[in-house]
Amino acid sequence: MKRLALVLLLVACASVPESPRVTVDAFLAALDTGDAVVGELFTEDATVFFPMNDRPLRANGRGEIAAVFASLFAMPGYRGGLPAPEDLRVQTSGETALVTFQNANPNVTSRRTFVLRREGGRWRIAHLHGSNIRSSN
Repeated sequence: MKRLALVLLLVACASVPESPRVTVDAFLAALDTGDAVVGELFTEDATVFFPMNDRPLRANGRGEIAAVFASLFAMPGYRGGLPAPEDLRVQTSGETALVTFQNANPNVTSRRTFVLRREGGRWRIAHLHGSNIRSSN
């Protein structure tokens, strides 16, 4: 009987879909450690606006997005240590979710907007928009 109860509990837990926040947290952890798994968190047709200083960059599709992150992680001096998101907000509507937050320091405020889509019970990033606002100091 105990064994059946354990099996039922495991099945119930496995059927609970993850939240959009779990996917965003996984993205931030992968970004923080330079883990190539970051590409797996995107839909096949995803888009990303990267907030590059000298030239904005739009990447289209999971493969292109993963390649941009791989080149970012390979840059000399790449380091994690990202600050925790401030004012994180999750809004869901059916199979779509919007997650927004920012990080600030004396030199720049970084804002991020994620659009997620639930596919097969799992939330994946369909679009990521990053922007940085530099201080005028």
